[in-house]
Amino acid sequence: MKAWISTLVSLSLLLGSLTASADSVESVFQDAARYTVKIETTTLHPFLDDEEGVATGSGFLVNKQKGWVLTNRHVVAEGPSNVEVRFKETQYFKAEKIYLDPNLDLALVRVSQESIPDTAIEAPLGCYEEPSIGNAVVIFGHPSGLNFTGTRGIVSGTIYTSGNEWIQTDAPLNGGNSGGPLINIKSGKVIGVNAAKYNGEDTEGLNFAVSIDHVCKIIELIETDQNPSPPDLPVIFVAHDLDDQKLEVARSFLEDSSLLSPGDIITGIKGDEKHVTNIDQLNYLLRGKEGKVEIKVVRNDREMVVEVPVTQLPYILDQEAINFSGITLKSQLLVDRAEHNLANSLFVVGVIAGSNSSWEGLETWESIYSIEGRDVSKMNLQELYEILSRFNNTGEEITFTIRYFSGNNRALFGYYNATLEVKDLELLSQ
Repeated sequence: MKAWISTLVSLSLLLGSLTASADSVESVFQDAARYTVKIETTTLHPFLDDEEGVATGSGFLVNKQKGWVLTNRHVVAEGPSNVEVRFKETQYFKAEKIYLDPNLDLALVRVSQESIPDTAIEAPLGCYEEPSIGNAVVIFGHPSGLNFTGTRGIVSGTIYTSGNEWIQTDAPLNGGNSGGPLINIKSGKVIGVNAAKYNGEDTEGLNFAVSIDHVCKIIELIETDQNPSPPDLPVIFVAHDLDDQKLEVARSFLEDSSLLSPGDIITGIKGDEKHVTNIDQLNYLLRGKEGKVEIKVVRNDREMVVEVPVTQLPYILDQEAINFSGITLKSQLLVDRAEHNLANSLFVVGVIAGSNSSWEGLETWESIYSIEGRDVSKMNLQELYEILSRFNNTGEEITFTIRYFSGNNRALFGYYNATLEVKDLELLSQ
C-alpha cells in the first residue's frame, strides 16, 4: 500500500513538473510575440555582403521609450537602405539605422513612438547570463515567411569560428529568423541574437547567435553618449586551434611596433579579471576606451603589462560611398592597410549584375588605381568624386586602370584596363 502511495506521489510530482515546464515555455513564447518585430529592408546599392532588393528578417524591442530595436547588421544592410519594422499588431513603419557594428553582426534601429503598440514590451536581456551546454532555448521570428512563430532546442556550446565568437544552438534557424531573439527558457531572458546557420553538406542543427553580452555593452555605451565601436587596433592575430584558444600576436602595425611583438599572447586588460582568448572578448573590454590602455600579455613565458594606444573605429553610418555605372566605391579600414599602402584606397564594394561595370569584369575588393593615366589610388573619396564629376553623363568613354590581388607568384597586385562611361554619379550616405 505504501509503495503504491509513493508511486502515485512521484507521478503526481512529475506531472506537475511537466505542466509547469509547459506553462513556462508557453509564457516565454507569449512574451516573445510582444517584443519581436518583423523587418523588411530594401537595398538599391549593396555593399559587399549586402543583397540587392528586398529582404526580410527579425528583430526585438530593447528600449520602448526610445524606440530601439535590435537586429543583425546583415538584415538592415550596411549600405544605404530603406528599413521598415512592424510589430505583430501593426503595419510596417519606417525605421532609422542608428548603429551598425563593424565586427559583430549587430545593428540598432529606431522606430517612432507611434509605431509601438501599447501591448509591446521590452525584451528582457540576460546580460552576463552565461549560457551552459544543454540549456533549453527557444528561437522566435519569421522562418520562411511563417510570421511570429517559435522553435526550440538547446545551447550546444560557445565557440569561436569564422572570426567571431558565437553561441551555438541546435534550435532550428531558417531564413527570416536572422536578428531575432535566442531565449533561455528557464530565465525567460534573451541570451543571443540569431545570426546564421551552417550550410555544410549533411549538416543539421548547427546554428549561431551573437552573445547578448556584447549587445548589453554596446547599449550601455550608446545610452551614455559614448562611441560603442570596437577599437581600431592595428594588430593581426594567429589563427588558433579550436581546442587551444589564445590571442597570439602575428603582426603589429602600431606606430611603436615593439609594444606588441610576434608571439605575445594577450590575456586581458589591467584592472579587469576577465581572461580573453579571442578578438571579440578583447574588443568587449576595449569598447568605450580611448587613449593608453594597459594590456596584459605573456611574452616569453613572462607576464607583463604594456601601454597600448587605443582609438575607436569610426561609425559605419558616417561613411560615404560613390556610385556610378553600376559600381559602388568605398574606403575600407583594413588592419594591415599600412603595410600595403592602402590607407586611402577606395575599393569596389558593390557591382550591379548586368551593368557595364560587370560586363567589363569589375569585381568587389578591386580598386581604381588610375583614370586616363592619372594616379588616383591615394585620393580620398571627395577628390575622386570631383574628378568623376567632370565626365558624368557626358557620353565620353574613359579608361580606368583597376588594381586587384593577383594571387600569382610575381606580384601581390595585378592591373587591367576597363573602359566605362561615367553615368548617374552619386555620393551615397545613410
